[in-house]
Amino acid sequence: MRETPVRRPVEVPAGGTVVARMPTGAELRNMQLDEGVPVLEIRHPEGATEVLAGNQVELPVPPPADPQSTSGQVPLLHEWNTMGVKHGR
Repeated sequence: MRETPVRRPVEVPAGGTVVARMPTGAELRNMQLDEGVPVLEIRHPEGATEVLAGNQVELPVPPPADPQSTSGQVPLLHEWNTMGVKHGR
């Protein structure tokens, strides 16, 4: 088993998106990923895409401009649970 890698922070640009998926066979080999490690696609608004190993990065979320306000933020999983949203299988 490999050591847990040190995660580096990666900024998602304003207007960008992140997609988590399993790697293609070529990505698995080229990135030397262990079976079961997902990749994160960071899609930049101008069209560029970065593919990163999901076990090597973290995506920090900046705090809201007004710390008392959470408007515009996606609820956390425990907040969704209180909203009656079902998750899991």
